[in-house]
Amino acid sequence: MALSAAITEAEKKTGQLTLTIWRPDAGPAKGREMTVRLDLPVKGAYSKTAPWNCPKTELLIDEAAQAILKNGFFYTNSNGTRVMNDKEVPMALNVLALLATGEEKYITDEVRQYVRGRAGEAANLDYAVYNKGISSWYGGYRNLMLTEYYLHTGDEKVLPGIKALSKYLAYGQSGVGTWSHGMAPWRKNDGLYGPPDAYGAMNQCSLTCALSLALAQKCGVPTKAVNDAVNRSKTFYTYYVDKGTIPYGDNEPAQNHDNNGRNSQAAVFFDILGDEAATKYFSRMTLASYNVREIGHTGHFFSWAWGALGASRGGPGAALAFMQNTRWFHELERRPDDSYVYQYQLRRDHFKYQQWDTTGSRLLALCLPRKQLYITGKKASCIKPFTRDEVEEIVSATTFQPKKLSTKELLAALGSWSILVRESAARELGQREDNVVDALIAMLDSPNRFARYGACIGLRFAGRKSKKAVDAMVVRIEKDDDTSMRFFAVQGLTIPAVGGSNALGWTVTQAGPALLRLAATYEPERDPRRKISGQIAETLLYDGNVRDYRGYFKRQKDIEKIDKALLIPALKAWLRNPHGGVRGSASRLYSTLSDKDLEALWGDIYVATKYGSISGSMFAGEVQVKGLNLIAKHKFEEGLPMALDYLYRDGWGKMGRVPAALDTLAYYGSKLKPHLEEMRKEYKMWVTPEHGGVRPKKKGNVGGVKEAWDKIQANLDKDVQLKSLKPYLEGADITPPDRISPAEADALEKTITQ
Repeated sequence: MALSAAITEAEKKTGQLTLTIWRPDAGPAKGREMTVRLDLPVKGAYSKTAPWNCPKTELLIDEAAQAILKNGFFYTNSNGTRVMNDKEVPMALNVLALLATGEEKYITDEVRQYVRGRAGEAANLDYAVYNKGISSWYGGYRNLMLTEYYLHTGDEKVLPGIKALSKYLAYGQSGVGTWSHGMAPWRKNDGLYGPPDAYGAMNQCSLTCALSLALAQKCGVPTKAVNDAVNRSKTFYTYYVDKGTIPYGDNEPAQNHDNNGRNSQAAVFFDILGDEAATKYFSRMTLASYNVREIGHTGHFFSWAWGALGASRGGPGAALAFMQNTRWFHELERRPDDSYVYQYQLRRDHFKYQQWDTTGSRLLALCLPRKQLYITGKKASCIKPFTRDEVEEIVSATTFQPKKLSTKELLAALGSWSILVRESAARELGQREDNVVDALIAMLDSPNRFARYGACIGLRFAGRKSKKAVDAMVVRIEKDDDTSMRFFAVQGLTIPAVGGSNALGWTVTQAGPALLRLAATYEPERDPRRKISGQIAETLLYDGNVRDYRGYFKRQKDIEKIDKALLIPALKAWLRNPHGGVRGSASRLYSTLSDKDLEALWGDIYVATKYGSISGSMFAGEVQVKGLNLIAKHKFEEGLPMALDYLYRDGWGKMGRVPAALDTLAYYGSKLKPHLEEMRKEYKMWVTPEHGGVRPKKKGNVGGVKEAWDKIQANLDKDVQLKSLKPYLEGADITPPDRISPAEADALEKTITQ
């Protein structure tokens, strides 16, 4: 920051930057100090309202735009052919930045040629050919570029590309409204809108795809597929309003103001959709996140790209505060040729964005006052601009220091809009000797909803094992219509993994029956993705070491105490949950169920085993493996084809599926003989590289595959008498949820008119 400030100061008048350099261990110069002077171009001073009404900003805009044009969008490859630059994300942002200037002189023939070239590629996309098109990362930014370009220029030549790419993205969406690295592999899951590609949802690229589809609607592409995709994403991301930061994937809300720019993108997305509550929340979170912009999975390229754009939804005052607080970083990105370049995270960067150009990202922020694009505020924000007092309050959340406050002030801080302030205040209350239980219980009925949320977290850390406090939160869970209140009440009833003597502790387990009843309840309007039910599953059953809480029923003896009249309905709901992790948690209880219990659950177990969950793919294997084993142990014939399908299924996670599937198939004894040769091919591919297969990276997996294969050979002559699951499936809903065939989708599309 000091160096950045020195550069800014030097550029004001003289351009002279004087530095003292100390070389502690550089050969002959060891321990030596020297003074050097750099001559920088004089650019003038930033105005107090920069980037508004600022001559220096205008100069930087022109210089950055010229740098983008000079570096160009094409290069000559080794064959002497002129081709489009393959760093498609920064190239898309560079085009968007030139459009954001609003100056036609920057939309050159080369820029048009590049955009039309990308549109031409997109026009040839075929959504019906899985994984042969474009990734969600490139597809989202390409569509964002094409839609903003079309809305700005009216160039009809790019419209076919927008229509094809928008349909491709819409049909590549998962059933819960997200994307992974690629498109959802519908072809292998017998229908559209199944689980996302690879290991699950990735919200950074998902938000770009969703945003581009919202703009495609404005381009006159309001087909059913696109409309449904936008609505799915809206439903998915609305859940995170008031609860925390949008996480990496389909996970619980993260407890920070932003991470890798996801809240920032959400602010832009919801503003374009006209959703006031979500826009206000995410823009406020973005404004308070100025000190954590260097956080980002594999790097912070996207965090910086969207920060100022998200904060600006709160008005010029919010954008001004955000940009002034982050200017130091961008000053250090500028280069002598007036471009900007990505700077790595200290210590932990993955070098994913090596030599990526950030000129377009910075130019977009500098052009916010011009309001030329939808992502830079062309449409007036759907919320009122934050006042100066509001901006100061939001920014102050970043430097909240609870240890300096009195207990009374900490109780007041629990009513803050900021999740971080509330959490910090609650933890500090838990460390103090003051008994604030009654005050916190009273706060559960506060007219300030944030105070009600804060009271739940306050009781978690400072509830002093109060049964009265648990009962009060149970009442709110059962009667409150506010899903955020339910979320924080359930969170307040978790058992801290590391908690002081002032916490609620194990007293919360008396809420178990109420939580099971709520978990079994499906409210499609209020909680369409069954998020609260999934949250309760983790609260009750979590047995890992990553989260900051422990499950109520981690131990076998605890599970045996659960009232089956409450447990069975909850299990049925969890096995139908869209998230694979929730289903996996439920499957851990299979071994505790009697035959009578299973009779009520076989239909749900069958669906959860046969069909992958439409979200949480990384965690979806557990429920399928446990289901296959359970069905095999009970000698149901339907398990054999399901286990074979699991064995042959390609894609992410196959390394773990092969030994698990072979281990299950061993239960079928002689019934495997007709399938043995095909199975042998799969086996050899995993244990002998000379057969052309891909050997697992972990030697332990090879051992697991061999061990399971040996078990199959040992059981091959055993005559296993199989029975059918059909009697238990009659009358049960065993269709995969939320999926339709591509043919049905096309038929629906044809019925839609403008």
